[in-house]
Amino acid sequence: MTRATRPTRPKTNNRQKQHWQHNASNNKRKMKTFKKKSKSSKPGTTDNSNTKNKQELKLQLHNVKVSNLILAKQNEFHKFQGSALFRWRLLLSTLTHRSICIDNIRIGDDKPGLTDYEMSFLQLLDKITNGSIIEINESATKVRYKPGALIGSSSIIHFKCCTSRSVAYWMEPLFILLLFCKEQQTSITLYGATYHELDISMDQIRSVLKPILNKHFGCIDIRIDLKTRALSPSGGGEVRLTVPSVSTLKTLHLTEPGMIKRIRGLCYTVSMAPTLSNRVRGACNDLLYNYIPDVWIFNDKTTRSDIIRNINKLNNTHESNIDVSAGYGLTLIAESTNDVLLSVHQLNQNQFDPPMTAEEFGTYVGKLLLEEISYGGTVDTCLQSFVLLCMALCTEDVSKVRLGRMSKHTVNMLRLLKDLLGVTFKIKEDPETGTIFASCMGVGYTNIWKQAS
Repeated sequence: MTRATRPTRPKTNNRQKQHWQHNASNNKRKMKTFKKKSKSSKPGTTDNSNTKNKQELKLQLHNVKVSNLILAKQNEFHKFQGSALFRWRLLLSTLTHRSICIDNIRIGDDKPGLTDYEMSFLQLLDKITNGSIIEINESATKVRYKPGALIGSSSIIHFKCCTSRSVAYWMEPLFILLLFCKEQQTSITLYGATYHELDISMDQIRSVLKPILNKHFGCIDIRIDLKTRALSPSGGGEVRLTVPSVSTLKTLHLTEPGMIKRIRGLCYTVSMAPTLSNRVRGACNDLLYNYIPDVWIFNDKTTRSDIIRNINKLNNTHESNIDVSAGYGLTLIAESTNDVLLSVHQLNQNQFDPPMTAEEFGTYVGKLLLEEISYGGTVDTCLQSFVLLCMALCTEDVSKVRLGRMSKHTVNMLRLLKDLLGVTFKIKEDPETGTIFASCMGVGYTNIWKQAS
């Protein structure tokens, strides 16, 4: 048997051992110096990268929480009854991402269900949102609305409004919706009637509502281009609205009405003799000159041919025998020393019984303005609900306004704001003047779609 032998290591001399030890020590020193250099070369790189990663994780978690809250709100339907405040319910539902169900819409009327202008507003709401779900039953007495993302549009939207209401019916909620869109700026061209007895006038929107948004709420660069005036039911008017988006709304403090320093007005005629506006203006001036000397009323006319041309352009037709609605109206605006704007508007389409002459009409509208001034408020009666809604959406601070009198529409709006936004207004009466102070803490609503982009 052969005996297993153990492998022997090669013999090394002392010089080779010293060489190996010297190289190993040098390698260790190089490694240590390399680690020290890597730590000391850029001292803030690792910290900055860690903070960036933490911030990104926080943003991702925040977005996940927000999306979960939105989905939870959209799956639960908030129920309403009747057709009151139809536009404002849909507007607040879109802003708060809460699904709503409106039932028993005109259930006891001769024509139950949604009207044509309410259906048209739903169509416009679908154009500026993405992912909205609208369900209407067969009798149109029940609507289920699940809001989507408020996007807006980068290109101009052309929308044909029904002529049973003026385009102001669509423009009032559009102001607030377009302010909180994802797009930086949205332009919409509305076609239809520019004046109706149930809505505010286009002149009030341009001369009163727009300055309030600009001066007090920080909404600048809003443009309103009134190209053609028209009346209901023929229509034929054209208005372009351009609204840039904002992040938040500023708070409002408007409690001192001041003294009236000037009165301006506009008397317009549509498919009628322009001499009517001179008669209206003369009678109105005779009344207002007794109170203030600085009064000036402008005239504006829209001929029948202008409306027919615009109707044919809209419908792609070449007809000449078109029934055009005729009438005239007057808008008066009073400006105070504290930049408070108070306005009234009245349309005359032979709806008065007994019929009024042009002189009687001018005197009547002048008395309406004096009555509005006598209330002592800082906001128009017809614009109260709009201003209170903007106050509720402001930053988390106190907003305060003085109201001359509160209409039923304003009271219903206060209840709706408490129901959907959770904002409770503090109402206090001034015993000296009889006016009402309305104050609230804003919810601090921010444009989440703009932040997500």
